[in-house]
Amino acid sequence: MASTLLLTALVGTFSTAAIRAIWTAFSPDERRHAAEGVATAIGEIREVFRDPPRPPRPTMKINPPEMYEGKPEKIAHWLRSMRAYFQMVGSTGIVNNITISLQQMKGGTANRAENWAGVKMQEFLDFQTEWTERGDDAMEGMTWALCRTGRAATPARLAPDGTIMAPAVTEVPAFTNPPPFDGWGDFQDKALAFFMTTETRDEAIRHLRELRQGKRPVEDYIIDFKSWAQLTNFNEIALIAQFKGGLNAPLGMKIVENGAPGDGSTAGDL
Repeated sequence: MASTLLLTALVGTFSTAAIRAIWTAFSPDERRHAAEGVATAIGEIREVFRDPPRPPRPTMKINPPEMYEGKPEKIAHWLRSMRAYFQMVGSTGIVNNITISLQQMKGGTANRAENWAGVKMQEFLDFQTEWTERGDDAMEGMTWALCRTGRAATPARLAPDGTIMAPAVTEVPAFTNPPPFDGWGDFQDKALAFFMTTETRDEAIRHLRELRQGKRPVEDYIIDFKSWAQLTNFNEIALIAQFKGGLNAPLGMKIVENGAPGDGSTAGDL
């Protein structure tokens, strides 16, 4: 015990050489007891200064958007909401995201939304089954789009001289059950094309052309404008012109003075 106290007192007071000289004067048993004592002291110090246990951080539960029930005027907003939801929860898997989206469709007039989702889900499952049966090795270089044509492209490689070699194309039998979508973007396009009827676009165009700011704050006018604009398929220049036309005269004139449609303004600035 005395050797332990002595060694502990020496540490941080004398040089390493001085401590080594004193250490060699200890008997083997004294050295062992001293080493054990120092180790115990270090352990006690670590215990005193150890960080206190921290409670786990609360996690915020993010619920998915409401079910889509086939209303044409809501499809664009619902698709954007689904995409935002996947970004917030960190879901990047295309298969997972499309599957969840299809499961979020139900009902509608004549069960329109649920029927469409059910058909696409079955096509998706048949495609995944065929992909699994072929095996990952046989499917190297394949994309969903290439499953329709039966061709696969190997990844581009660097040649010995440092140039990029053109990817080789391999003939692969086309899928009997091709995927219903080529990716998330194609899923959105096909959902919009199916649920966005001609009547819906015509109605949106009519509302947009009749929309006026009136006595409302401009912020309210912008909200209404965007809700109808997304259904019209108007290009950017047409949207800017329509937006300016619905503003109250003083504000509309000010915007016209600052720039005309197509002069660098964007629809995102509305």
